[in-house]
Amino acid sequence: MLIKRGRLVLSTVIPNEVIQTEMMKAFPDLNFIYQKGWKDGPLREAEILITYGEDLTEEIIGKAANLKWIMVMSAGMELMPFKAIEERGIMVTNARGIHKIPMAEYTIGMLLQYEKKLKLLMKNEKEELWDRKIEVGELNGKTMLVLGVGAIGGSWESLWGEDDRSEPERETGGIH
Repeated sequence: MLIKRGRLVLSTVIPNEVIQTEMMKAFPDLNFIYQKGWKDGPLREAEILITYGEDLTEEIIGKAANLKWIMVMSAGMELMPFKAIEERGIMVTNARGIHKIPMAEYTIGMLLQYEKKLKLLMKNEKEELWDRKIEVGELNGKTMLVLGVGAIGGSWESLWGEDDRSEPERETGGIH
């Protein structure tokens, strides 16, 4: 996409000042406005919107007369007014996969917390109760099913290696 000098980028995602400065240096031909909410003046002029997506409505899309591109700074876009966006031919991009490794690692942490009874052990430690009869398990040798192998579920292979039993993709009544 060719961007001419002075084009406006309007963002309801407000990064820290260091990132704002880096953006201005990286894209000197663009004018950036960072603000909470959608104010009509800048919105009418903006060609690019940066948002988390859930704050967009059909009314906002209608007011953005020059809008060509919406950058959604999250993976989920289910709350966006796609009918209005498609009618205007506006390009939409998002940050799909941005959380795949952190979320997969978080899941590992939750599995370990559950299997090792970490909440109970931490509670007992706080109460200075040392119960040797608490039975903790192991993940070793257990089988796990990951449903919905999108960016997050698909990142398991990079964390665990290629020793998996994935089934080839198949369609079963709308469930993949």
